[in-house]
Amino acid sequence: MFLITVYQTLISSILFFGVPIIGSCPKNGFSLVTKCFSNDNTKLTWNQAKKACKESGGKLYEPKSAEELTLIYRHFNIKGWRWVGIAKKEIVTKDLGDMMSSDTWIYASGILRKIPEGLWAIDEPNDVDGSESCGVVGNYKNGLNDYSCSGKLGFICQFYD
Repeated sequence: MFLITVYQTLISSILFFGVPIIGSCPKNGFSLVTKCFSNDNTKLTWNQAKKACKESGGKLYEPKSAEELTLIYRHFNIKGWRWVGIAKKEIVTKDLGDMMSSDTWIYASGILRKIPEGLWAIDEPNDVDGSESCGVVGNYKNGLNDYSCSGKLGFICQFYD
């Protein structure tokens, strides 16, 4: 059964994208070229969600383009907010020193790269109450929003990147 699933995923990705994906997605996952995504409705804090993705062999989804973000949003038909793998740099790691300002957003995997401006929803990130340091996708169909890391939300994991 596993081999049939891998074969079907491989054929689908070759027919649709012209490129095979690596490995296979978890049950109810979504494949996109060399990445795989899963949507988990379990309500966790940002740090708990990051740990849950790592324990399942992945990481919190790290959006790289507006087009990819739109495909993920539409495929999972997201209602409400979902954690993604971006946060202010002091949330991701304490070892960066003064390399970036405290308002710099980076990927949860620790990649020292700013999040592309085009991924944010209009007027985001805005840190409304001074505690919004983690990224979410959801209610804004056209981009990311900042949210308090201690909130409990579902999350999107990413595999094979």
